[in-house]
Amino acid sequence: MVAEEAASGSPGQTSTGAGSMAATGARTKRQREDVMTPIVDLSEDGGFVLPACISDQEFFVKNPPQVPASEKDQVLGTSSVARQQQLNQDIAVVIRLAETT
Repeated sequence: MVAEEAASGSPGQTSTGAGSMAATGARTKRQREDVMTPIVDLSEDGGFVLPACISDQEFFVKNPPQVPASEKDQVLGTSSVARQQQLNQDIAVVIRLAETT
């Protein structure tokens, strides 16, 4: 194994080190458009950051929920009876979970 291959971690690949620095140095961080949500202290252990959708009433107007086309096709491709049965099973699991915690 050549020394350059050993540095990269796999045979057949070489690493100069400078290429990885150039690739990461070119990227810049995107600045947040909204102000960060304040931390709400709910316990003596520390704080909890509220999700943006709770503090910003326009959150879903600015960022509408989207479903991938493949999932949409799968859901709409099933019968309403099958969807109702799945929904009933999901609700039953959530209720059991709530009862045990």
